[in-house]
Amino acid sequence: MAFDHQRFPDMVPCSYERVRKVLRTGDILLCSGTSVSSRLIRAGTKSDFTHAGFIVRNEVIDRIFVHESIEAKGVRTVTMRSYVNDYSGSGRGYPGRVMIARHARFAEIADEIKLAQFGADHLSYAYDLSEMFRIFIRILAAKFGYLRDVLERNREYTCAEFLFDSFHAAGVSYSHDSRGFILPCDIPKDKDTFPLAVVKIEN
Repeated sequence: MAFDHQRFPDMVPCSYERVRKVLRTGDILLCSGTSVSSRLIRAGTKSDFTHAGFIVRNEVIDRIFVHESIEAKGVRTVTMRSYVNDYSGSGRGYPGRVMIARHARFAEIADEIKLAQFGADHLSYAYDLSEMFRIFIRILAAKFGYLRDVLERNREYTCAEFLFDSFHAAGVSYSHDSRGFILPCDIPKDKDTFPLAVVKIEN
């Protein structure tokens, strides 16, 4: 059920209120941003996907949260609604396109409590900006035939690294790039992951 890891799905955007009804803990947020960093990622990877996070649904307080790691703040938790109409307190939705994907076997094989716990336990961990530089160097090196398939980890996170480690803690494994890193575009390559919806952004 893998989908195109280079092109954002050509699906009619759905309102957040409609998508909200079907969102589950463990669903995956994939974005195609318009910021400078997003454009650099797109240029380096040749993929529309520039950011990733995951959903935690809290029925007790009736909120749906996104756990993610972003450049300016590191690991954080925000409401999914803020992505739609008040991204980072801007009064506008996320600058770009947003979709939700789902791992078809998550409910069967994953521990959603451990997923949520990992996200909470790593709040405020720094964004791994240096890893982004290393990724671009590895992409360039691979063009000259140098491959180093070693996924080095530290206590800082790019968005995809945070998702990768969070899902691993919950019992779900995603494959990393053979050049020794993981990017948002690696998530759609997984055979058990499929597109659920494109979310309409309010601007």
